[in-house]
Amino acid sequence: MGTLTTYGGAATPAAERLWVVVSLLLWIHATACRQGPNGQAAPPSQRPPIAAAPPSPQPPTQDAGRRVTDPTVIIAARRTWDARGASRGPVDSLRRALEASTAELRRTLEERGVSVFFEVADSLVVTTDSGSEGVMVPYGDSTSYFLVSRHRRRPRMLLAGRQTGAQLLGDVASYLFTNEDPLDRAARALKRLPASAFPELPAAFARELDSLGCTMPQLPPVWESFSRNVITGSFARRGQTDWAVLCSRAGVTRILVFWGSPSTCPRELEFGEEKQELEEIAGGQPEYLRWIVRYDSAGIAGIPVYGSEAEVMAARTEVFAGRGHDGIGDVFDEKGSSTWYCMNGRWINLGGGD
Repeated sequence: MGTLTTYGGAATPAAERLWVVVSLLLWIHATACRQGPNGQAAPPSQRPPIAAAPPSPQPPTQDAGRRVTDPTVIIAARRTWDARGASRGPVDSLRRALEASTAELRRTLEERGVSVFFEVADSLVVTTDSGSEGVMVPYGDSTSYFLVSRHRRRPRMLLAGRQTGAQLLGDVASYLFTNEDPLDRAARALKRLPASAFPELPAAFARELDSLGCTMPQLPPVWESFSRNVITGSFARRGQTDWAVLCSRAGVTRILVFWGSPSTCPRELEFGEEKQELEEIAGGQPEYLRWIVRYDSAGIAGIPVYGSEAEVMAARTEVFAGRGHDGIGDVFDEKGSSTWYCMNGRWINLGGGD
């Protein structure tokens, strides 16, 4: 509120009261202008808000969820061709085709007490008593079978065409109704050949293999050209004819050497467990993937070196100088390999691949 100023003399009491009244009225008027119609303070002037952009539409989910309470086979086909998301066609059409192509299998499974469901999706979420598990449906237009049981932690995936119908039904019965390890089942069915299947073996070595109970595990037919797990070479010294086999006995494998002349290197090396040398490849039956091969000097020269130990370098120097002999390659496909070289009474690992 302001002050009263007079010119030419002191203000009278009446004038001072008038000034107070006028000032009070002006203050009330200014306060009223700053309030809204309901007596609330009016908000300060501001720009109108900018409307938020509408949210981007979310792509449809690619996951199909399924809770399993009974022995179940989920027959699945992929919804898109690949990771770029190109559609394989209308989902309803894909589902009808999937059901039609597996109708006989479905009837057989249901007769054996298996629940069968169909899914067209890029991935599945399967829930059992052990929890939820996400699995990818393989790319392409192949049919996949997901074997799900309440007492198994992970669904097992098989691809159509990777096994016979009888093998598929056998896997379903074993995986859904027993606790059997699929590798144990595959090991029992593994093809092994006796010494008599290799007439080129020295007779004394063949008799020894029979007396030891040794058989030679075989690779799947498509890889038979790599090795039959019986090789010959000069594994102790140049010009000497030796033999080596991958011997399987009671579930244990080892490389067994038959020396053409006396040698100070051990006859047995690299023991393994046969079922752990099986590998399930892309939804098919577990296959045996360990084999042995002869490496000559040129083959040894091209092998990556594991280390610079003195004995490794000495053996390589011997080979490069033309004084060396053959080595035994021990390969487990996609797991790694070793090259064994006999020198000074010991088998030296010269290196290999992963």
